[in-house]
Amino acid sequence: MPIVGHPTVTPKSLLLDLLRVTPRPVAVKQLVAVGALFGLEGNAVRVALTRLVGRGLLASDERGSYRLAAEAVDSGAAGERLEALVAFTRAERVPA
Repeated sequence: MPIVGHPTVTPKSLLLDLLRVTPRPVAVKQLVAVGALFGLEGNAVRVALTRLVGRGLLASDERGSYRLAAEAVDSGAAGERLEALVAFTRAERVPA
């Protein structure tokens, strides 16, 4: 059950937070397993992966493994986009 006043964990926020602190690519199977720990459906995690890759925030070095895209961690527009997306995601709150 979500805690009122705390950010809701979404597939997008979980993936960005996890991959931002992970130094190497992570297999989609592992990402889905972590999502399950937060009550997220596997399909929702996979859809979020696809959308984040489409936005250029995540990259795939090999089939089924993902990492934060270099463009997303560099200073500049992509990095600002990532920070804005993370801030927006964390601003989502559970209704009181």
